[in-house]
Amino acid sequence: EKLEGMGNNNPSLTLWTLFFPLILLINGLELPIQTKKIMIQATETTDPSTGLTFQRLEWAKQISPKYDIPLVANPVEYYTTISIGYPPQSFTVQVDTGSSLTAIPALGCTSCNRPEASFDPSLSSSCKPLTCDCGATTKACANGLCLFSISYGDKSSIVGSLYRDSISFGNYSQAAKGVGFGAIMGEQPPHKFQAGQVGGILGLAYATHRMTCLPNCVLPVFDEFVAQLKIPNIFSLKLGLTSGMMTMGSVSDKLVTTPIFYTPIKEETYYVVALQSLSVGDSEVYQFSQKSGLTVVDSGTTFMVLPTDIASAVQRIFQKKYCHLPFICTEINIFTPNTCFNLDQMNSTVLAAMPNITVVLEDLKLTLQPQFYMQKVTTGTGECSTYGIMDGGNSSFTILGDTFMRAFYVIFDRQNKRIGFVGPEGTLERVPSPPDTDLPYPLWAILIVIIPTLLLNLIIGVVMVTHWWRKRRGPYDYSRIVNDM
Repeated sequence: EKLEGMGNNNPSLTLWTLFFPLILLINGLELPIQTKKIMIQATETTDPSTGLTFQRLEWAKQISPKYDIPLVANPVEYYTTISIGYPPQSFTVQVDTGSSLTAIPALGCTSCNRPEASFDPSLSSSCKPLTCDCGATTKACANGLCLFSISYGDKSSIVGSLYRDSISFGNYSQAAKGVGFGAIMGEQPPHKFQAGQVGGILGLAYATHRMTCLPNCVLPVFDEFVAQLKIPNIFSLKLGLTSGMMTMGSVSDKLVTTPIFYTPIKEETYYVVALQSLSVGDSEVYQFSQKSGLTVVDSGTTFMVLPTDIASAVQRIFQKKYCHLPFICTEINIFTPNTCFNLDQMNSTVLAAMPNITVVLEDLKLTLQPQFYMQKVTTGTGECSTYGIMDGGNSSFTILGDTFMRAFYVIFDRQNKRIGFVGPEGTLERVPSPPDTDLPYPLWAILIVIIPTLLLNLIIGVVMVTHWWRKRRGPYDYSRIVNDM
């Protein structure tokens, strides 16, 4: 899990005395970008005059697959290769939509996962450090260099300095120049920030995310590619068991085999969407309110993460309705932490009998099939199957991580403020959004204002009616009393 949290803004300054000026540049050939049309949505419409039904097609220009970037998977993350500096130095980085900063190990980082694959600023002729006169907001400095510090959702953290250089992806020669990135000089816990062959991280969240300033600000790498190379502000991810694909500036026509279904992005920080309900089979687990139902689509989180009460409710439904299935109610079951079942035990027959999990977002219902939430994991002894839904603790936060994303082709359409999903037939359905029943303020606060207001209006009304009645009757004629006597 690599969802950013607030980090320590005052790392030890002694680390920075070892820093060389660090700019990562990739200087390359400008390649022409070919465009063609691709159908991205078909909406069924009925002509009121004739009663005939037809399909209304929505088309988009697509960048040719010059920006299809291959991804590699290990058991916990997806990563790709970026090149930095001139001449270029290559690094493996986790693809993370849950953070904004791109960071790689720097020369001299002894606590980094891959110190042998660290960036040497002295080998890049175009490397420039971000100095404290660069216009940064808070100007946290050491030896004149801008610092950063980030803590992630898996409780790992990194510290270092910020630099500018050219960056390119994979084997593509086109590079964005003068891109800000972090050079990592310390990791906590040591060697645990990344796993295996991965050394750094590629942050793909928004530039408006408050954690882009850590405490000094840089524009994320993808934003620089949009601004400099004039590609559309859209990227997409297809995550597989051992590999994947990231397409920058477009969607892939090879992967859009059915219509795209969209849900709005609610906050341009992480990729936040509105989660409305969650069901196991035909049993609804939870209905979310507008405030509690915000969830993040995050490629940097290995599992689908639910708050404790909702994760427990999912388990109760499984063990109430599906106890006849293997490994649901046994002592060692799918909900036992860190348990992985052999594929001959968790076979296709068992998976076919397990229920679907239905996630309803705003305007959209998605079906997560058992072969995705019981995800395959490759270990040193072979493949096994593990439950891909994680108890996230007492927080109300939910995360649609890799477990969820693997079931769909996911399109981050930033220019239209929406996320699109493509999946097998029957796994996606458009649904109307329920009316908003949330009160904008707590009920007690509303009553404190309303009750005195009503009483005041009642008193004013009584006074006005009494005044009007007396004025209508006029003064009383006391002479009638005298005459009667």
